[in-house]
Formats: sequence, structure tokens, C-alpha cells
Amino acid sequence: MKIFTSSVSTFDQARALVRYFRMKGWTRLALATSTDATGQEMPAVIDLPQGTIQSTLLPHGGVSTLGLVFTERSSGRKFVYYTDCKSLTPEAVALARGADAIVLDGLRPLPHPSHMSISEAVAAAQQIGAKETWLTHLTHVSDHATTEADLPAGVKLAYDGLRLKL
Repeated sequence: MKIFTSSVSTFDQARALVRYFRMKGWTRLALATSTDATGQEMPAVIDLPQGTIQSTLLPHGGVSTLGLVFTERSSGRKFVYYTDCKSLTPEAVALARGADAIVLDGLRPLPHPSHMSISEAVAAAQQIGAKETWLTHLTHVSDHATTEADLPAGVKLAYDGLRLKL
């Protein structure tokens, strides 16, 4: 599975993301910035026959990362991927509302300068109101079973090999 970084061109990202809509599972995505190595911007919306991919900038310390919202045209299902961020902008929250599933950064219980803590991620999840929320980018500090038992309904900790079906 291809992992996306800022060193991959926007065209290559878009072409690979088209494959996403043709697959029956979810891919792993990690985008560091909204531009490729040549400085070309990621479009705010990529409109494809299978659906749309919307992007939004997310605060990550002194830089921004790219959050993605995938909406399948045939079903209207929406998947949101917002990781490597300290908070969500009002635009990011608005784009994510009504999502079937969202993956959020939830680094650890304690605050961090460039990542959401677990409690910050839970607050963001409650603000969005997705059917399912998965917290990722966890550190070794959190015991998976203990931490997950304390999470509200609809919020779970992601794990290696997780596959979501909407």
C-alpha cells in the first residue's frame, strides 16, 4: 500500500487516491503538507466519478498538515482522516460533520505541543458527531485496553491492521 508524503506529486497522489474508491477497504494515508516538492498546492476538492476528496489544512505546531475527507458518490458515505494535528479548524469540523467514520490524532493522555491529546481528540470527535471515531498515532504511554474502556461510546483506539467497512 502506498503511503503518501509531501515528496509525492499532487498528480501522483490524486491518481493513487482514485484507486482508493475502487478498493473494498481503506488505505493508510499520511500527508505532511498541502504542497508537493515543487510547491504545487493540493486542490481543495478533487471531483472524481466515484466521489470527491476534500482537503483542509490542520494546525501541527509551526506547520500545517493536510486533512482529507472522502465522500463516495454512489452511497454518500464519508470517511475523514485527520491526523498529525494539534486541533481542528472550524472548516475542518464543518467538512467532517455527518461522517460515517473519522480517524483522529490522539497521541497520549498528556497535552503535547503539536498533537491532540486523547481528551482533545475525544472533544473534537464529540464536536463532529461521526458514527465511528478511531484515535490513532498513539504512543506507548497508553495501555490500549484501559484507555479504550474509558472512552465514550463511538470512540475507539485504532490498532495495527485495522480495516474499516462503511
